[in-house]
Amino acid sequence: MGQDGPLALRAGPGEGRGSGVSKSGKPVHITELDVPAVALEGDDVRLRCRYRVDDGTGLYTLKWYKDRREFYSHQPGLTTGPPTCLTHHVPGVNVDCWSSSEREVVVVGVTEASSGQYQCEVIGEHPTFRKQTRTATLTVFSEAVQPPVVSGSRGVYEERDLVALTCTSRNTQYLPTLSWRINDLPAPKSYVVGGTGRDTLGLRFPAVAGERGGGVTSVTCLASLGEGHVRATRVTLTVRSGGRRYVESRGECQGEMAE
Repeated sequence: MGQDGPLALRAGPGEGRGSGVSKSGKPVHITELDVPAVALEGDDVRLRCRYRVDDGTGLYTLKWYKDRREFYSHQPGLTTGPPTCLTHHVPGVNVDCWSSSEREVVVVGVTEASSGQYQCEVIGEHPTFRKQTRTATLTVFSEAVQPPVVSGSRGVYEERDLVALTCTSRNTQYLPTLSWRINDLPAPKSYVVGGTGRDTLGLRFPAVAGERGGGVTSVTCLASLGEGHVRATRVTLTVRSGGRRYVESRGECQGEMAE
């Protein structure tokens, strides 16, 4: 698995399937469709549809559909609110109208039934009623992100030994994004290598002693999914040099004779 993971997190500007329909002139333009590609059950997700009407006539209506079933509509002048939206019952879609607007729709407490194709439709005002639609997919999982497994650590290394670690995801429903950190900083790209499968990510780097001739290196593997779902597993590597091993204690390095 690469560091960017198997799933793009959002359908960004210019992405997603779309079409423009117009009897004359140019269509209205959806400039950005922002739908999370993945979420976990219980999440609140935000669906954003940014648009532009070239002829300046304004917006007639904006609607959202899930699997071709309308669940949200906003029509200036009719939905004056608050809240400023109309909703229609669609299984798995619970819209918070008080937090939603024509630019952003908030769907609360998603479940696996919330998975599907989400389409934004915008129509310009009279007389042309120019229209454009764009679609993106949301997939909701029930399995929480699991802490990954880090293998290959020897614990104690001589200076310039090769540290070779493998991080493996424990999730079965999906493949989270795996990444490495060394001493709480992102690992250099040159240290990160592909694993033995799509659910693994390797790390290779030389053990380096600290300024006092030894020290401790903290290595962390993170598994993440979507926004805000991260689990981490940390291992501590002790590096020794010159016949002495140094370990950290309360932020200070203490010398200790090595056997």
